[in-house]
Amino acid sequence: MDVGFKSDIGKRRETNQDAFMVYRPSRDCGFFAVADGLGGHQAGEVASNLAVQNMKERLASLGNDIRLDDFPRESVGKWIEEINRLIIKEGDKDPSRKGMGTTFTMGCVLQTTLLVYHIS
Repeated sequence: MDVGFKSDIGKRRETNQDAFMVYRPSRDCGFFAVADGLGGHQAGEVASNLAVQNMKERLASLGNDIRLDDFPRESVGKWIEEINRLIIKEGDKDPSRKGMGTTFTMGCVLQTTLLVYHIS
């Protein structure tokens, strides 16, 4: 499977608030995510990077041989909630990041199955 990403800052922003993740622990398994910082809010680029990096760390903790039957589907939803709380907490530490947020979409390819997670 070939994978590619392209992001464009657009004409209205000074920083690119997009972040992406590709994590392929094995031939039969791949995780692909994109996060887009919320426009009009502070530090969207920080929030989107926190989201994808934290998710990648959690997925890596599952090991390399991830099978559909063993994949913790419900845990991923909880991880997303925890990452959201982390983003809020980080925003509360610094006034320049107060209210930061991001969208997050992740596709999980496990053998012949695609699972999709999305928040916005």
